[in-house]
Amino acid sequence: MLASALEVSANRKLGPVLATFVSQVSCPEECPWYDDGKLGSPCYANNGYLGFITAKLNKGQGDHLDAAREEAELIRGLSGEHALRLHVVGDCKEKLAAEMVSSAADEYRARRGQLVWTYTRAWQNIPRKSWGGVSVLASCETPAQVRRAESMGYATAIVVSEFEDWRAYNHRGIKVVPCPQETGHAPTCAACKLCWRDDILRKASITIGFEAHSGGAKKVRQRLLQIEARVRTAGSDSVFLQ
Repeated sequence: MLASALEVSANRKLGPVLATFVSQVSCPEECPWYDDGKLGSPCYANNGYLGFITAKLNKGQGDHLDAAREEAELIRGLSGEHALRLHVVGDCKEKLAAEMVSSAADEYRARRGQLVWTYTRAWQNIPRKSWGGVSVLASCETPAQVRRAESMGYATAIVVSEFEDWRAYNHRGIKVVPCPQETGHAPTCAACKLCWRDDILRKASITIGFEAHSGGAKKVRQRLLQIEARVRTAGSDSVFLQ
């Protein structure tokens, strides 16, 4: 088993939405948070209760395309009664995988008109159109990545050590809106819905900010410091476009 799904998530952050979870075999190798899927790594999916779900899925047999097929099959079996968060754990690491999953997601949307959203660290490898009608945000660590992802047609999200303000602020030339759920302005993703409309985020050039959190927060901050140090050494954060 490389994928699983919940008809209604009990996740405190998500709220009452449907959700899929996929083995980290689906994750791109360039993701700075992965660390081979070890428990306690910077990736939030490897910490707390979610870490046990991730560990179980990671024991499944198959590659990233097998994972995408399983996720797509699960999506087609869901009720469609609520919005759907794709791969709370996992990703689609290349174009074909994204097209498999997004095709099922578009069928899901057509069933009852519910929105589907997700985030991807593989945006450099996948054209935005491969995600179809899914609201997908490119996960970034630097402003240069944000600008590159925007030029490719993606809405964007960025991980930060801590928010500079709890309201919208300018971070090295990009407009960051801190995640309303994390700042307490919305109780859940289901109540906020900001990430569900990437078309609006793109038009407004808004980047959603996520503060380091969960059991891996300390390691996330350490990794961000390492990235920042390399940016200063290079004299430009374009070093992190790849």
